[in-house]
Amino acid sequence: MKKIICFLISISSFFLLSFHVMAEEDTTCSYSSQVSLSKAAYNVDANYTIKKDEQNNYYFEITIYNITDEIYAVVENDISRDTIEISASMTTNNNYTFRVYDIVTIINYTIRIRGFKYGCNNELRKINIVKPRYNDLSEISVCKNDLMLDYSYCQPWVTKYFKETREEVIERINNQFSKNNSQFTTKCITCEANEQTKKLLKRKQNIRIAVIIGLIIGIVIDTSVIVLLIIRLKRYDL
Repeated sequence: MKKIICFLISISSFFLLSFHVMAEEDTTCSYSSQVSLSKAAYNVDANYTIKKDEQNNYYFEITIYNITDEIYAVVENDISRDTIEISASMTTNNNYTFRVYDIVTIINYTIRIRGFKYGCNNELRKINIVKPRYNDLSEISVCKNDLMLDYSYCQPWVTKYFKETREEVIERINNQFSKNNSQFTTKCITCEANEQTKKLLKRKQNIRIAVIIGLIIGIVIDTSVIVLLIIRLKRYDL
């Protein structure tokens, strides 16, 4: 009985020791730990979405995805210089979202992914996001024309500040519209001329076909008449 009890105690001690070893966390930032952290950092992504609130005002939602227990994110920007540290406990389903209501300023966000466990605190990855600004010149009537939809100065969201004054930009837009409109008109005239040429050629072709058909019919009729005359002449000879 004593042997059995000793055996059970030995087995229990073995499992408890094994569990302790397995549960013990690396604190030396070993190579395997760095690989694990790098994989977690690689899965992190970030982007922004432009939305409207109940008052129909624009705002941005910036979301950072896949923040796990092993890592955390440090968010910085070049305007306010504020820093946000985001850990897994602050996320919803490992995703963290914050709103930005400033739509007139271009803001560069830097998201640094760092290690949180295993004695590692080094930077594993860096993600850059440029939040654009709203270009109110996109609302002028010229910019709403289909010919101007791809023109950079007419884009509603831009990631640069125009070097020209507002008046100079408007002048540029008007000049570009005149240029595009002129090219479009020229293309239309050319297309119309080509279409007329195609119609004329088709008409001529139809006339030629009709003439050929008429000639063939005439030849067939003439041949038939000649054959009938020959037959009648032979009858008279008989």
